[in-house]
Amino acid sequence: MYYGGDAWTGKHDQWLRTEALPQLSQRATRMAFDNDYETVLATKSRRDRLDAAIEEMAAGSEFTAVVRRLGCLRGVSTLTGFALAVEIGDWHRFTGNTIGSFVGLVPTEHSSGGTRSQGSITKTGNGHARRLLVEAAWHHKPRYVVGKVLQARWDQAPQAARTRAHAGNQRLHQRWVNYSARKKKHTVATTAIARELARIGVGFEQWRATQPVQPGDDRRDLGRVGHGGAQGLARVRPGVAQLDPPDRALGMVVELRAQLDQGARSRAASLRGGDPGGGNAVHR
Repeated sequence: MYYGGDAWTGKHDQWLRTEALPQLSQRATRMAFDNDYETVLATKSRRDRLDAAIEEMAAGSEFTAVVRRLGCLRGVSTLTGFALAVEIGDWHRFTGNTIGSFVGLVPTEHSSGGTRSQGSITKTGNGHARRLLVEAAWHHKPRYVVGKVLQARWDQAPQAARTRAHAGNQRLHQRWVNYSARKKKHTVATTAIARELARIGVGFEQWRATQPVQPGDDRRDLGRVGHGGAQGLARVRPGVAQLDPPDRALGMVVELRAQLDQGARSRAASLRGGDPGGGNAVHR
């Protein structure tokens, strides 16, 4: 078992090759190790090539403006923002109260008469978007500082988007502080903050729809629900399966990337000795 920090860093890779491997005396065990190790390296290489291709597509698609606005939030890199944009599609068909249901981040209800009982979250709807939001929520726990990476994403977004995102980042971090002070479980805190993060994304797009169109501003996405009548209703997109033809390929690429990431996590966990479904076996 590796206890020296995050997995799949340079230090962890050196530990695998210089300390873990020599301890495997059985030939069958070494063969299993070699197979899993080579599979992780190959999967990471494929994922990195796919990441580069996604970043290139994100810089020149109808989702570019959405990705750059979402990128002003902590925890939402280009890859995360592009995946959310493709998975959610038309943000204008949601409100702050309905987006949580779409991504399965609202509690279940077991109510009768005057008694109201809420359970765990529904986990219905778009599971990929839900996972991305929950992972992004963790980034709001540390002290809020505009670092080099976040500043670089801010430089690509309009000033108004940066201002709104700055207020949102401060609010989400303060919610983490409040939950910690109340001794709330981290799972409860991340779920609530992920739901609030989705609401902020909807707020971005609702705010943009009210702004005057500037020269060079791409408003093709405003021809959908709420902005295009029958044409907009015809383009409702509840998920990748019903994407418009030009966008379906983007959705397939995003799903492929998620599958590669999950495959790398499972293989990496087997080498690390951890849980394939948790931790940060392949942390980005």
